[in-house]
This record gives sequence, structure tokens and C-alpha cells, in this order.
Amino acid sequence: MGKSLESFHVIDVCAAPTAEYVLEVLAWFNRRINEVFIRAIDENSSRAMKTSFILSHHFSITPGVPRIFDLELEDFGFSCLEIPHVFKEASYPQVDSLTTNEVVEFPEYHLLLDLLLAKREGLEIYILWKGHEAHLLTVEVDGITGYAVEYKGERERDLLNSLTSALYRCGFLLSPYWKEVALKISQFDDVILGVDTNILLAATLTEHLFNHLSITDVKKYVSTPNWLLVVVPSAVMHELEQGANLRERGYLTDKGRVSYRGLQEILDIDRRQDLSGVSLLIVGESNPVLDTRVELRRLREEIGKGAKVLAEVAGGKAVVWQSKPSSGDMIIRDQFKHFLKQIDFHKGLYFLTSDKSNAALARAEGLNSIYYRFPPWQSIRGTIGPPTIPCKGGAEKLLLEVPLGKLIYELVVQFGLIKIPTEFGKIVIACDQKGETLDHWTFRDLWFTNGLESLVDFYKKEGRISLGLARSVWRQLVEREVE
Repeated sequence: MGKSLESFHVIDVCAAPTAEYVLEVLAWFNRRINEVFIRAIDENSSRAMKTSFILSHHFSITPGVPRIFDLELEDFGFSCLEIPHVFKEASYPQVDSLTTNEVVEFPEYHLLLDLLLAKREGLEIYILWKGHEAHLLTVEVDGITGYAVEYKGERERDLLNSLTSALYRCGFLLSPYWKEVALKISQFDDVILGVDTNILLAATLTEHLFNHLSITDVKKYVSTPNWLLVVVPSAVMHELEQGANLRERGYLTDKGRVSYRGLQEILDIDRRQDLSGVSLLIVGESNPVLDTRVELRRLREEIGKGAKVLAEVAGGKAVVWQSKPSSGDMIIRDQFKHFLKQIDFHKGLYFLTSDKSNAALARAEGLNSIYYRFPPWQSIRGTIGPPTIPCKGGAEKLLLEVPLGKLIYELVVQFGLIKIPTEFGKIVIACDQKGETLDHWTFRDLWFTNGLESLVDFYKKEGRISLGLARSVWRQLVEREVE
């Protein structure tokens, strides 16, 4: 199993929602860690102080004396704020007002499964893959990073690509270009950033770029950019809408679920109040050409299916010509360029995409494009922990912590359903597979179709934090952001 737990833990605050840092502190106290340090550099200090205030005000976890010191992160120097917090047994009940139906909210399943991981020192995660149950990951406790994961399946490329996507969306894997991109965008105080569809589908902004910008220091004592406008062409919204409508027998396909995740990314950016200086704008008029392309693509797919059936009936092998589906990349770029012509803004203009060809074409058309490469599937090797960024001298590291609940959520979105065997039965978890409402995605709801009652009974015996109180506080924070 993984490394044993230390007597204390340090949580580095970056640009994730304040509610997530609150839950992470509670999760570590749940693990019987009695002292947690909240640490933040430069502009992240305000989010660290807000986290500390919420813990004190709602959970009676009184902060200690804060410490301010200099911290050198690789080539940059920062002022660092560190606030200690010591856990004391609270007087409120442990499990109150827990939902009794299958739908479980993020703070509840995060605390439930994180405690299960800590007590068992490991979890095994299985998925349904091509009609069979496959062992996907082993999750092990690590006293420094919280936990680490190890892939246990065959090196099947399709499966590894899917797993890489899920680990990237939750922040577990980083782009090999993250530092270069953050430095480039940080050159300007004010930035307009046009985004391609693939950037939203991969949650690149909320789970990666915003974090990296918050720890990139270009101008001493002044964090940049201090104003960032995310521009989403309406052609991108059209692609997300088409993806969200992909269903089989009434259930969302893999692409359908990920498209809903892309819509969630837009709402996260648009409605989060603690993203200081970040705003979002959708530009461009609807284009009837896009609907025509969709219908033509569907017709081509139906013709292809028919040709395959006829070949199988004839006893031969079907060889069906299929062209690459049109993604409307040119329309996306045109809408962004049209928007730029309407404003008097000449510095800090970027078009962000993970498509190498789209980046090259955008640059040829005069756009300042950035190719934000996703990590390759070969990244899934051995045991993988959450990303760390070394400080100067190598004695200390900045940890980009990934809450276990976030990992579970992205795995369920990617694969539709996961199973976790335990001594009290198999826990089965699914997401909103019918696309009933976007609220389920905004609040990261999951369906526990088996094992919830036993998991709650386990928590009643071992847990230290009130699930009901954690859910109530989390709702207040999130609903205030989405009003």
C-alpha cells in the first residue's frame, strides 16, 4: 500500500473554488490528521483567508497565528501566507440530514469515499468496457499527496486515451506545455482569450490554466493578467449542443456525457464569483451551415452503417469510405476574428486550442494562436500522484491537490459507471446518464445505485465531520456563485 499518513498536512491554495479547499481541509481532519496548514502565494492569499474564515465560522475550527514568508517557486519569488488549523472534536452530530435517495452531492460522496480510502488504505475501481467488467485503477493512500493511482489494465490505446482524458480533466495530469503557455499569457495585464471546443471539453481553463496563471510571476509583486475575458464563439456552443444530444436508446453516449461536462465548464467560468478578473462572453450569430453539416454527417453515417450490413450479409468484409467529420474549425476562427475587429484591443489577444492543425491555420490567418497540447496516453505508466511543482533548492514542493471526489466524478463522466468492491458489498456509482438537467452537472451530482446505505453506516462509526453540515455550507458557497 501507499505511504502512511503524516501528523500534519499542507494544502496549497491556487485558483480552484473556495468550497473545494474547505472540503479538503475537512477530509484531512476526517483522516485523523489533527493539524492542517493552508498555504497560498501572492494573489491566492485572499482565497486562503476566505477558506480559513469559513472553517472557523461554520465548523468551529479556529485558525492559529498566520505566518508570512518568502517562497521561491522554481525561477520566481513569491510572498507566501500560511495559516495553521487544529481540529477539535465538535459537538454537532456526525451524519445528519443525509440524502436518502440515490442522488448524492459532491461534498457527501467526497467525504464518504475519502474516509473509506483512508481506513482501507486503498480502493479498487472497476468499469464496464466493451461489455465486460475491467479493473481500471488501484487508488492507494499517500501521506504526502493524499493518494496516488496506478493503472491495472492492458495497455489498450482506446482505454488509455479515455483514462488520460478523465485524469486530465480533474487536474491529475498536466499538459507538457503548461509552463510555456502560462508565461506567454502572463506577459500582459489584460487578456482576451478565444477558446476552441476541445479546451472546454477538457476543462482546461478551470482545472489547469487559471491555476497556472495564479502561480506564474512575471512582474515582481504584481500578478498578471489582472483581467481576462474568455471568448466562446457560438460555433463552439453549437458543437457542444450537438454533442449533448448524442444518445443511444435514451442514454447519453460517451461523447454526450463529455459534452455536458463542456457545458458545465462554461457555467463554472461564467458564474464563479471567486474568479477575480475573469469573465466570459459568447460571440457570433448562429450559422445555418452548421446544422446542414450535422445533417450531412448523420446521413453519411447511416449510409456507412447500411453498407456494412450489406457486406456482412454478403459474407464479405465491409470497406466503407469515411471522411473526417467537419468540426466547424474555420467558422470558430472566423467568429473570433470578427469579434476582434469590432473592438479596439491590440495586445494580449490569443486563440487557445489543443488541435495542432487548428492552431497552425489560426496563426496563418493572423491570430496569435496557442497550441495547448494534452498529455499523451503514454503518460499512464506506473504509480501517478497529483502534480507537484518544486521550489528552489528542491526541499519543498507546491502540491496541486486533487480531491478524491473530483477524480471519482471525472471517471464516472468518462466511463458512465464505476464499481468499487468493499467488505460490505460493491459500491456502484453513475452520473446523469439521460441528461435530465444541467443542474446535475453544475453541482456534480452522482447516483449511488448500490452500497450507499452500508457506506453511510461505515461513516457513522468512523467519521468526524458532519456530512449534513458540510453539504449545507457547500451549497451556500456554490449557490451563491451560481445565482
